[in-house]
Amino acid sequence: MLKTFEHTIKDWDALVALEKEFSDVTNPTEWVFRGEAKRQEPKTSLERVCEQFAIKDAGIPRLESLLTYEFKRNYPVFAQSVEPNLDDIIYWISLMRHYGAPTRFLDFSYSFFIASFFALERPAESGRDRNGNPEYHSAAVWAINKGWLTDHMKRLMKKIDGTRLCRLWENRAGEAFSKIFWEQNPPRRTIFAVNPFRFHERLHVQQGLFLCPGDVSVSFENNLSALKGWKEKNNVRLILIDSACRREMVSAGRYPEEIARPKLHTKPTSRSIFEPATLN
Repeated sequence: MLKTFEHTIKDWDALVALEKEFSDVTNPTEWVFRGEAKRQEPKTSLERVCEQFAIKDAGIPRLESLLTYEFKRNYPVFAQSVEPNLDDIIYWISLMRHYGAPTRFLDFSYSFFIASFFALERPAESGRDRNGNPEYHSAAVWAINKGWLTDHMKRLMKKIDGTRLCRLWENRAGEAFSKIFWEQNPPRRTIFAVNPFRFHERLHVQQGLFLCPGDVSVSFENNLSALKGWKEKNNVRLILIDSACRREMVSAGRYPEEIARPKLHTKPTSRSIFEPATLN
């Protein structure tokens, strides 16, 4: 587990004050956020699936390649929208993530409030009190400095292929993604902030983006900790939201479902932050 700066939120007013700090237009730092039900390291869906089925090392990129190939091949059978260009790798992987396929993309949001919603929506039970009532872990929100990631991205791309690769990446070219994430041998341990040129509905409504590890044979945590400065408060933070704060927000109706969930074709799950729910 990453040993980084931690901050605990006890009530709604403190959460609002922290959001104002993060979104202050006079602050040059651009933060991105991910909510977790409890204090735990962020993991991609690909990482979780490989842990479940004991797939390790070189088997992980092989699985990723197979999943991407099969998704592209079968997408036209089920798609309700225009099929993207086969070379638009970032959009393809974002679609895979959208439909629940395991990928190296990890969901983040530009909105601290939206990340907080997902942290609070599905509480993690920590035990029972003397009366048998459930008690819950503090929810957690990871905050990462996107500008810090961008600086590392630019240095790495110039090292790999000079300014040409930077230009390709700015145009979201599939060639750039392949060169950085699939052709490096050995893979580079790094984290890139990525987004397709075209947004699907959920990305748009949830103000979303993805953080993408360079080496999927190791954890997202190992990729992040390979970056210089990851221990610094101005680059990575962990915000813990006390369970008492959750009760206050629920009783006051602070988080309507429209904040974090778009109206999708599939029926959404429960919005209660006291009842466990499966995220779509």
